[in-house]
Amino acid sequence: MIVSGMGGVGKTSLAVHWFHAIADRFPDGQLYANLRGFSDGPDATASQVLEQFLRALDVPVDKIPDEEDGRAALFRSVTHGRSLLLLLDNALDARQVRPLIPSAGTSLTVITSRNRLAGLAVQLGALRIALEPFDGRVAVETLVGDRDGLPENELLLADDIARKCGCLPLTLRLALERLASRGIGSFGDHATAIIGELQDARAALDTFASSLRGAVTCCRRRRRANRSPRTRRPSPGATRRG
Repeated sequence: MIVSGMGGVGKTSLAVHWFHAIADRFPDGQLYANLRGFSDGPDATASQVLEQFLRALDVPVDKIPDEEDGRAALFRSVTHGRSLLLLLDNALDARQVRPLIPSAGTSLTVITSRNRLAGLAVQLGALRIALEPFDGRVAVETLVGDRDGLPENELLLADDIARKCGCLPLTLRLALERLASRGIGSFGDHATAIIGELQDARAALDTFASSLRGAVTCCRRRRRANRSPRTRRPSPGATRRG
């Protein structure tokens, strides 16, 4: 399955939610990799991720080949006949993810990317889900709830915030958190202040950068509670929950 869409549209949130919901259907474990295709810093190479996956699958370090092709071949062999669930998040292109997909039909791989990866989808016969920003009405209701009965001036302010956020779920959620953090005061007053911080796309990124870094930090801490920041495999006999 390939989930595509622009940054902030909710690809990872959807994939992670679904990943946890169906994890119990794959008794041999789950593997996760952030491929960093559109993140700051270098992309994760297929070779690096294959090493992490093989180690998570209990392959001794001294048995892991040095070359990517050898690692890919060993990965296919080790995963053959197993029922695994994989999440390859933030993929750059098909070349990056192709070696990471088990050949066995008993496993399922979920890929998120800003690119459509159309060629890969055709090659694998993968289901494709293209996410789009919210429409204006849904974006406004994300900020204010039921818009019926909302004063016209506040409705216009909410619409302005939604448009400046590009109607993107991630940016809207951060805007909502900033509104809530302002404490006592009217929605109109808080919304006017937020709009002042969102005069252009650059200001929006700067305004929400600290909030986003905080979200990423929390996510990393949760991952460290598992075996590895990039891979996770349940302990034998462990009960997994979605």
